[in-house]
Amino acid sequence: MKFFNKHRALIILIGFMSAVFVAKLIYLPFDYHGDYISYENTARYIGGDSSEVSAARMLKPLGPALVAIVAQTGASYKASFLFVLYLFFIALVLASFALYRNFFQNERRALFATIITIVTYPMIRYGLDAYTETGAWFFYLAGLWSTLLFVKRPSMKLLLLNAAIASLGFLWKEYSVLHIAIFGLMTLFSKDLPFYRKLRYLIFFTAIVVGISALWQSVVYQVWHYSYFTWYTKAGASSFGLPDYSLVSIGKSLFALLLIGWAYVPFAWNKFSKFAHREKLFLTLTLLIPCVVFAWGSVSSRLFYVLIPSLAIAAVYGSERISHMLNKKHSLTIETALVFLIPVSHLAWTWYKYFG
Repeated sequence: MKFFNKHRALIILIGFMSAVFVAKLIYLPFDYHGDYISYENTARYIGGDSSEVSAARMLKPLGPALVAIVAQTGASYKASFLFVLYLFFIALVLASFALYRNFFQNERRALFATIITIVTYPMIRYGLDAYTETGAWFFYLAGLWSTLLFVKRPSMKLLLLNAAIASLGFLWKEYSVLHIAIFGLMTLFSKDLPFYRKLRYLIFFTAIVVGISALWQSVVYQVWHYSYFTWYTKAGASSFGLPDYSLVSIGKSLFALLLIGWAYVPFAWNKFSKFAHREKLFLTLTLLIPCVVFAWGSVSSRLFYVLIPSLAIAAVYGSERISHMLNKKHSLTIETALVFLIPVSHLAWTWYKYFG
């Protein structure tokens, strides 16, 4: 009982998100599309059940490897994939809550931001489907959380934590490049560290992450003659000529990140202008660095989802300001209603996209 009282918000959040996961499986389609086939084949290859493997998936083998490990219990590969997906979905919820609680230093705001982050169209449509985005987003948000911890209290222990998250994340999917860049720039522009410590930390961090990543990439190139350059030219750069890569498509996919929550974002500017240097730098970098996704030729809210941390923070502050402007006495009730309008709009939009 004491444990429940201490962690009540987090326990309720995990229960609610587990219900979202189950509801997705029951009420919405779960498609084992073309991408999934290559994941399963790679998992079977790692598990010793197939000679067929996707070289592109072996660039980032951690997801298929975990599926292969679970499948050794006797579960089917599809069931194993779902189990790993659920584990990383809950891990993503925990990483989101930890990140926002660290940023806000306020549990209510952290809870609101987590709901805005998780119950979204991109999450329900892609994160809870036969993709590996959920694990990638977990490592990204966990990386942002560990970056905030590090810049607040720099230490070799927290640097190693960041290096471990970045290295494992890069073995899951390339999104960890964003965490690496944000960590590096947050450290470089920190006002709390002398230059020689910044340099030492950055050299050590880079050596670990690049060393681990380069070692595995060299193995992939030697065995399958495949590299990230091959992957980008075949899958990313080749898509720029498609009709979907347009301002209209990009605008629609960006809008799908927050839907009605976009109306709250401008009201957060007053709060942003009052932030200390560290918070301003963090929000600026988590908004600008993820824009590298526009260098990928395909357009999807799935790719743009990495922008969500800064947008969720802005939406929380914006809803808070609007509620105070409308009625200070009942501001908390109004704020709660405004925040929950965001996931409601996402659920409605998701239903329309599937069945409308």
